Parts: sequence; structure tokens; C-alpha cells
Amino acid sequence: MNAKELISNHCIKSASHHNALAKANLKISKAHVAAAGANKDQTIAQAHRDLAAHHETLANIHDDQQEHYESMREELASASGAEAFDNHESETRNMQHALARDGFLKSAAQG
Repeated sequence: MNAKELISNHCIKSASHHNALAKANLKISKAHVAAAGANKDQTIAQAHRDLAAHHETLANIHDDQQEHYESMREELASASGAEAFDNHESETRNMQHALARDGFLKSAAQG
């Protein structure tokens, strides 16, 4: 599996994960709204409304994260990408070789 496929799979899994968290937080938020409406004590009702708002905010954050991973995957799919990943990998290897020649990696590993 190449780097492009690994990143694409990561984006798919992360988007799915954040989608599930967004749905769960919306359910929790709705439960707190219902609990606030059913409660006679205004202090407790307000606490439920506050928790509902908090979970709604969390749901929005997870929704934004899901969209981020989906757009990242779409950009990756539309880009030619293979050359960019190959160039990056070869540059990383070149840097590692240069550092190894200077003894930096050896001294860091021993250090």
C-alpha cells in the first residue's frame, strides 16, 4: 500500500469516526433539551440546557472535522499526487543520508 492509499484510508476512517461522534453528541444534546423541558426545578433545567448547548457545540466541531477529512480525501483523489509523494520520500531519504554521513543520526541514536 503506497502513501496515497494510506492517507486516503486514514481520511475515510477519520471521517466516519467524526460522523459517529457528531451523531452521538446530537443525540445527547436532544436528551438534555428534553430533560430541561421536563424538569420543574429551573436550576436543574438550566444545567440541562447548558449541557445541551455544550454537546451541540461538540457535534458541530466533529461535523467540521468530518468535512475536513472528506475534503482532504477528495483533494488527494483529484491530485496527481504520486510524484509529490515520491519526491517527498526521496528528499527525506537524501536528508537522512546527509545526516548519517555527518554522524548525527548515529550520535542521536546512541545519545
